[in-house]
Amino acid sequence: MGLLQRIKDLVLANLNDMVSRAENPEVMLNHYIEEGRDGLKNLNLELNRAVADKLQLEEKIKETEKALTSWSRQAEVAVGQNREELARAALERKYDAEKHLESYRTQLSEQTQTVAEMRQNYDALEKRLQEAKGKRDELAMRQHRAEAQRRANEVMGTLSTTDAFDNIGRMEDKVERMEAEAKAAAVVNQDSVEEQLKSLEDQAKQSAVEAELARLKQTKG
Repeated sequence: MGLLQRIKDLVLANLNDMVSRAENPEVMLNHYIEEGRDGLKNLNLELNRAVADKLQLEEKIKETEKALTSWSRQAEVAVGQNREELARAALERKYDAEKHLESYRTQLSEQTQTVAEMRQNYDALEKRLQEAKGKRDELAMRQHRAEAQRRANEVMGTLSTTDAFDNIGRMEDKVERMEAEAKAAAVVNQDSVEEQLKSLEDQAKQSAVEAELARLKQTKG
């Protein structure tokens, strides 16, 4: 398959269809991009050669036009000098130059068209490669997001919502129980203080009674 035909095939390739049918779209696009890069490299070499050939043809046309003018002038001079054979030879050279000039101009027209077509194909393939790179990067990001979502779902799947709430419920019960025990301890401590105060009061009362009784006994005696 010729280079230009291969370039056209790459340019006309339906990337969306290729991606949809590929088992691994990213690998397929990488292959397409690599092949396109090689195509651009080879096409650039051919384009440089084609431009060089075009310039060479343009130079030949200039030289032939100068030669044509020169042979025409020499033929006129020879005729003016009645040198018919010399004039005939100059005209023969002029005739050959005209044929060469016609051939060069035809070749230049064809070469100009070839260069334009090659440049058009080069630009088109370069654009397609940019599209392929963009699509590859987009697919890679989508794949990475999908993998991240899958991993997140797997992690969430290992967690039991019911168990989590049960654990929270048990923790709440434990805290409430600890709070109740603290309140009970405070009540017990309060009761103990009141009992101690009452005991002291009873002791003071008993001491006062005993003292009053002793005083009465002493008075009567």
